[in-house]
Amino acid sequence: MHYYDKKYPYFNYPFCETDGSAWLMYSIPVIELVNIYKSYYHRKPNSFFDCGAAIGELVRQADNLGLDAHGIDVKKYPLAMHLFKKYEKYFDSQRIQIKNILDCEPIKSDIAYCNGTLTYMNEQNLPLVLNKFKKVGILIAIHNNTAHYPKLPRPDN
Repeated sequence: MHYYDKKYPYFNYPFCETDGSAWLMYSIPVIELVNIYKSYYHRKPNSFFDCGAAIGELVRQADNLGLDAHGIDVKKYPLAMHLFKKYEKYFDSQRIQIKNILDCEPIKSDIAYCNGTLTYMNEQNLPLVLNKFKKVGILIAIHNNTAHYPKLPRPDN
């Protein structure tokens, strides 16, 4: 069992890097993020933004909860997209876009989530990146949580 499985209420999902290496992404389930928002604002959020959406799992979860869900990532994971067809509609509809956060308009969302994304920002750009989230109800940013996965399991299309 991985350290994060023991310590945090994370779930994990497999994805492939563009070089074909397989990884497990550890993330906070969207329902937990919704509960954090509800405890602070005393109402259900309407929108969700995933900065560093990877294959789109959190956008899919938020969509399934009835939230207006969107996301971005700086690259597309071609092998993961081939294996996990249930995510394609989010990319095809532009609800997940391939772009840098610095190229985005300011984010307007009840919840914005960054799983490791800020780790990749250089110190000079970090204030510019954080400025993109001024119109967000709650910004939840955590350190990148991945583990190398020797063999990618079969997808559950």
